[in-house]
Amino acid sequence: MLQAIAIAGSGMQAASERLAAAASSIANVSSAGPAPVAGPVSPDAEVSGTVAAGAVDLVSEMTNLMLARQDVLANAAVLRISDEMLQRLYDLVDDRG
Repeated sequence: MLQAIAIAGSGMQAASERLAAAASSIANVSSAGPAPVAGPVSPDAEVSGTVAAGAVDLVSEMTNLMLARQDVLANAAVLRISDEMLQRLYDLVDDRG
């Protein structure tokens, strides 16, 4: 029972780190060095047909944010269920005593 709580706590920590990394990338999206992206029809295109774009992939970072949220929800459910199980165990022990 206590192992489940420790594992859920570890999962929460991992989700927190994933969230922090994604948030940092998103916050620094405009400060990253430009990376060439093909876009010859864009009015911002250079003679070579490339457009400078941020090196951060916002779709990937938003996906990481959603995954971190799901991780937190799953680990919170484990903690809630573990708490309920411990409470029932304490109630059983209290009823016997």
